[in-house]
Amino acid sequence: MILGKSEPGDVILWGLILIFSVVVLGLVVWYVRRWSLSSPDVGDDDTWSLQHLRDLRKQGKITDEEFEGLKAKMLSAYRDKSTRRDRASPEGLDS
Repeated sequence: MILGKSEPGDVILWGLILIFSVVVLGLVVWYVRRWSLSSPDVGDDDTWSLQHLRDLRKQGKITDEEFEGLKAKMLSAYRDKSTRRDRASPEGLDS
C-alpha cells in the first residue's frame, strides 16, 4: 500500500505534537513521583519509631517507664511482623 505524500508542514506539526506530548508526560511523571515520595507531616503519620518515643521522653511528654513499656511493645510488634513474614514463604520450596 502506497501512502500519500506528506507536506513538510504536516511533518513539522506532528513532530511538535509528539515533542509536546513527551514533555507533558514527563512533567506528569515528575509530579506524581514528587507527590508520592514527599515525606508526610509527623502529625499525619500513624507509624511510630523509636526516635519519636525518644523525642517525647526528652520533651517530658512521657516518663521513662512509659518509654520503656512503649519501646517493648514496639519491638515485640516488629518481631511478630518479621516472624509472620518468614512463615509466609511459599510451600514446596523446602522439599
